[in-house]
Amino acid sequence: MLSRESTTFKKDSFFSKKKQKKLQTPYFTSFLTLLLLNQNK
Repeated sequence: MLSRESTTFKKDSFFSKKKQKKLQTPYFTSFLTLLLLNQNK
């Protein structure tokens, strides 16, 4: 059980790191801006 939890934790941290990397990309930022602009219409 303990080992299983640690593996899921490793997985989660890996995914969060990936998410953070994605957030830093300019592509994602522009995408967000587009979304906001569409919402304001």
